[in-house]
This record gives sequence, C-alpha cells and structure tokens, in this order.
Amino acid sequence: MQQNETQQLKVFLVDIVPPTFPADLIEHRMQELESLVTTYKGIVIVKTMQKRMRPDYRFYIGKGKLHEIKDEMKLVGANLLVIGNILKPAQIFNIAEILRKDNIQIWDRVDLILKIFERHATSTEARLQIELAAIKHM
Repeated sequence: MQQNETQQLKVFLVDIVPPTFPADLIEHRMQELESLVTTYKGIVIVKTMQKRMRPDYRFYIGKGKLHEIKDEMKLVGANLLVIGNILKPAQIFNIAEILRKDNIQIWDRVDLILKIFERHATSTEARLQIELAAIKHM
C-alpha cells in the first residue's frame, strides 16, 4: 500500500525482546528502528518494547497487547504500526484485520526497509528488484 504523500505518516513502534535482554541493546534497537522511520520521512509518535520469551504465534505481540496498542494509536493519532522484527505473512494479515477498520497500517521491519528502497529507487531495474523482494517477503 502506497502512503499518500500529503498525509503525514505517524508511527507507533513496537518490538519484543526476551526478559533478560540488556537495556542498552533495547535502546539501540529502538533507535535503529526510529532512524529507519525518519529515513522514510515518518514521525515516531510512540515507541514501546514488550518483554516476552517468544512471540505470539498469531499476532506476534499477543491479541490483548495489540488491542491496547490500537486504542493508544487512536488516542494519539498514529496511522502506522511498525513492528521491529520480521513477521510471518499470517501474522501481518491477522494484525491488519484488527487494525483495518481504524485505517491503521501494519509494517514489519522488512516492509519498512523495502519502502525506503522503493522511495529512493530511480531506475526501472531497481524498482523491479524491489517489487520482486516485496513479493518474496509476502
């Protein structure tokens, strides 16, 4: 889905780390993700890290946490949820179904990186390679 250039991209960042993950690495991970959003010309409105041993099979962050995030996104006016890891296509679909009625998009880390490349691609060959990579990711 192509983001309308006139609409400001307001991003809610979320990621999962194991409970024993060092705090400095958590901060580094979030800064890196925020830098990617800034490169895409988005604005990070909220960022959060969930400590969990392993991701939820259906929703990555868990259905309850997803509903909390959705409510907070509506409250602050965020229109894109970026999850800082590689999600399975089924997880992206499941999350998108919950966020769809509120016009909130969901991207994982790979989607964000592909969107950055897509925005900066100038040649036809580069655009085709990015499109191929996006299809493989789906």
